[in-house]
Amino acid sequence: MGYYKIKSHAGTGKLLNIAASGPISGRKNTNIWDESCPIDQTWSIASLGNNQQVKIINNLSYMLNANTSTWNCDVYTSNSDTYVNFEKVSTGVYYIRLKSHPERYLTAGGTKSGSDVSWEKLSTTTAGKKAQQWKVTATSLPLSLIHISEPTRPEPIS
Repeated sequence: MGYYKIKSHAGTGKLLNIAASGPISGRKNTNIWDESCPIDQTWSIASLGNNQQVKIINNLSYMLNANTSTWNCDVYTSNSDTYVNFEKVSTGVYYIRLKSHPERYLTAGGTKSGSDVSWEKLSTTTAGKKAQQWKVTATSLPLSLIHISEPTRPEPIS
């Protein structure tokens, strides 16, 4: 398992982001945003292969999900629409394909902060394909989530 930042437009765009503040509970929308809040922009992924869940570190019970009534991408608890396949395009750049609906790819709806993310069919245009390519970069766990305790010292010998 590793921690990752996922950046739209093959790495030239914005970070995949949870469009919410505070703890996650219930279905929450995803969008792209300038790098700002590590807890809402860092993802836990077991491996960059097939049959993976992309979990938000804000609450590891929530992961990328397809709302199949609208094809919007949100985060939700584990179900058949939370599994994805990573398809390598180039070094560090992937298509993120929905396993339950393999014709659907994670797609940035624009290039500005706040642009929605959805699950769309593979684009046939250069610009459309770029919106479906995601640069996945390993990162460390944000310091705000690391518990640092005082080291213990042995008792002095008397």
